[in-house]
Amino acid sequence: MKCDHEHREQKHPYDKDSFKERTNMHAISVVVTTYNQPYTGIFHTLDSIVKQAFEGFEIIVADDCSKESPKEVLEEYFSNVGFSDYKIVINSSNVGTVRNILGVHGVADGEFIKVIGAGDMLYSSDTLRKIYEFSRSRKTNFAFGKIKAFSLEGADITIQPFNAPLKTELYITPQNREAILAQQLIGGDWIPGASLFYRRDYLEDYLSALAVDYQVRYCEDLVSPLVAFEDAIDYFDEYILWYEWGVGISNNGSVAARKKMYKDHSNFFSELSRRYRNNGIVTKAYRRFKVKRFVMLHTPLYRLLGRFKSAQYLKGQENQSGDLDSGKAFLLTNLDLKS
Repeated sequence: MKCDHEHREQKHPYDKDSFKERTNMHAISVVVTTYNQPYTGIFHTLDSIVKQAFEGFEIIVADDCSKESPKEVLEEYFSNVGFSDYKIVINSSNVGTVRNILGVHGVADGEFIKVIGAGDMLYSSDTLRKIYEFSRSRKTNFAFGKIKAFSLEGADITIQPFNAPLKTELYITPQNREAILAQQLIGGDWIPGASLFYRRDYLEDYLSALAVDYQVRYCEDLVSPLVAFEDAIDYFDEYILWYEWGVGISNNGSVAARKKMYKDHSNFFSELSRRYRNNGIVTKAYRRFKVKRFVMLHTPLYRLLGRFKSAQYLKGQENQSGDLDSGKAFLLTNLDLKS
């Protein structure tokens, strides 16, 4: 798919006395991925970032060749909110989520990277500070935090915990690598891509392998098992993200979305089985995946299985009439909703 608009990158000067000027790099590059999303959702995401009580971050909007170039609208947004430390990268063709994220590594200069999809939001005004302090103190390369899900119907909002992965205790040091791989590959208990953050110079080779060797376009969360084969994965036991439920490729339920997701997973498991042909976990996982793929794509059971999987992660709607913690208050403020 070719875009009517060409690749463009917009850079703006940094604010006086910024973290960037003092250290010659940003603490965090926050990457916002966009592709044909409504501007309302994009603005909600950006609002949650520019309102951070933290110095030393940049925003990079990575647009994967949307039908309408968002450049002018985004520049107007940043001008209106008085935020100048941003870059806009627009792909000249649609490359998929993995390559879209990978391409940003060439222009980001943060010590760490936090990717966030348009429509999702940082959890509270001190989220970036917490991520940075955790990452520096742990000397982390690759980590994930907790997320909560929300969905909107008009002015009505539903908030639920999103307990993924289900067994976070596996990621507490010391880690059992085989147990983690079995839980992810056989159990399908993935670490959501939305919950990840990492050192900028660490993940590029993994993302490149995922895109080129494994031919994965959309499911960036499949990078986690690649890391788990070789390294530890840090777990940050705090909420860092509001996840917009029901709109992404992995949970919107459409036939087209399912086909895209299972195409990615087919490519992933096929290449994984080729590379690790003598690994019992990989062999068992590939066999189980083939059965699941057939059920999800060729039988009416996919709705039942999908609801069962969702129920595992979305446990217990929270009481919205009680006192709001800072994260809920921050969410409602960004959405311009009252408690």
